[in-house]
Amino acid sequence: MEFKNTKYLKNAEVELRLREAVKSVEKFGGVPVYYFDIMNCDGNKVGTCELRVGHNDELYYYGNILCEIEPRYQGRHFAYKATRLLLLLAKDHKMGYISVTCAKDNVKIKSTCDMLGMKLLEECDLPLDHPIRNIGGKDASIYVLDL
Repeated sequence: MEFKNTKYLKNAEVELRLREAVKSVEKFGGVPVYYFDIMNCDGNKVGTCELRVGHNDELYYYGNILCEIEPRYQGRHFAYKATRLLLLLAKDHKMGYISVTCAKDNVKIKSTCDMLGMKLLEECDLPLDHPIRNIGGKDASIYVLDL
């Protein structure tokens, strides 16, 4: 897989600054991953996000996209704005669809998924041996969006 130019991942409200691109992340079944800092229009880092390129059994429960917004910037839709830019990169990789996974009771992520027009694919218990269970997770809502 060839990494794409990411300089275009910005608009008037946010910019995704590439921090690292890793060709194969074992935890995610060996898929490539882009890691970004999310910057606001003032140049302040408001959070981080990543795009996991591809689809496999591991990513079914991890999802393709993760956004984490610093507490003082939450409630301003930065995860939504960053994900909209990540969708452009996912399309460049011809992924076909993306998935986002969250805990069943995570209202913030569910709201972002709704804003993006994602569809709930499944609510499920995570497999007993899944690593997310080691950090307290046991259930998941899995959302998908066709590209």
